[in-house]
Amino acid sequence: IFNNGLAITKSPGIVTTKDIFFNIPTILVSAGPSLDKNIGLIKSVRKKILVITVATALKPLLRNGIKPDFVIAIDPNEDTIRSFDIKTIPKDLWLIYDPCIPPEICSLFNKRKIMMESKIELAKWITDHSEKKGSLGNISSVAHAAFYLAQHMGCAPIILVGQDLSFEGHRMHCTDSFYNQANQDNIGADQTLDVLEYNKYRGYTPSITPTVDIFDHKSKTTKAMETYMYQLKKEMNLSDSILNATEGGVNIPGAINISLKEAIIKHCHKNNLPIVSDYLKKIKLPTKNKSLSTSIRKQLDKFDKIKNAIKIIEGKYPTNNKQSIDEREFVLEMESFYVDLLKDKTTTAIMQGYDYIAFVEWNQKTKKINNAASKSSASDSI
Repeated sequence: IFNNGLAITKSPGIVTTKDIFFNIPTILVSAGPSLDKNIGLIKSVRKKILVITVATALKPLLRNGIKPDFVIAIDPNEDTIRSFDIKTIPKDLWLIYDPCIPPEICSLFNKRKIMMESKIELAKWITDHSEKKGSLGNISSVAHAAFYLAQHMGCAPIILVGQDLSFEGHRMHCTDSFYNQANQDNIGADQTLDVLEYNKYRGYTPSITPTVDIFDHKSKTTKAMETYMYQLKKEMNLSDSILNATEGGVNIPGAINISLKEAIIKHCHKNNLPIVSDYLKKIKLPTKNKSLSTSIRKQLDKFDKIKNAIKIIEGKYPTNNKQSIDEREFVLEMESFYVDLLKDKTTTAIMQGYDYIAFVEWNQKTKKINNAASKSSASDSI
């Protein structure tokens, strides 16, 4: 988030895209194994429909000659970087991103990036002291982010593709995704693709649960994907505006199951998609905000005071065990320190995000955050 700081301050927020593509049909592309069967159909209708893709499906689309309009990235891990391991980023492709993604990705898009607000305290602090970006709500996965974005932009109908939320045999991802590519790169005499996929599948064993696909055949999913399905269900209602054209995977209650070909014939051929870049030119870039640098200096002063207060206590109670210390006095000083710290909720929240495990352990021992009224004895505190 720190490394993305400049991008955060210079990126417009998704608040600027509200209803920007009202009643424009859109395909949301996820990287489920079923994408293999109908990715060619997306290409056939590309000029008549908005295409939003999750990062994992970006490579498969580009390798099939399909340039999406938006790609969404929300995860801070190395896998996200691999999704963008391509020779060139299409010049008209826009990034929708969470500020926690690797900064290498942000750097690929120059000014073509739009930020969504994060629940992580440091990111919230930056936008609170510069410019609010707008939130997409409670996001559990990048597919949810894509769905909420399409709703936020006013798109209709929203057509889901590659949203299996289950395994196809032992596969969870489509061809050309970096997950699939990683398996292909390791093929050898004693390591066939089937063996590699099965070994990866076995890694999910603790969380695998039985399910039924849209054809009423037995299938397997994971507890996480099941949770994703239920979250999508909460946001949907039976109408013509949300179509599940995945042609595989589990049923998503609230979405109408339909083949992608039928969805295209019904909703796409009669449309002429407006020039997306013309719409996006209307998005206003953030104005320069001098208050952020002032806020940073003030916050650093607060951290310095905390650091100095800890050093003073540390100096009074050496840890070399060569001299005895007054444990009760130490506990009282630390309790007084925490009482003062918790008066500044913002600073405490930022520190909690930075060193979360330490705060959890401290909270378990003293219960100061969750239950300020509870009294622990001096011996318990020690």
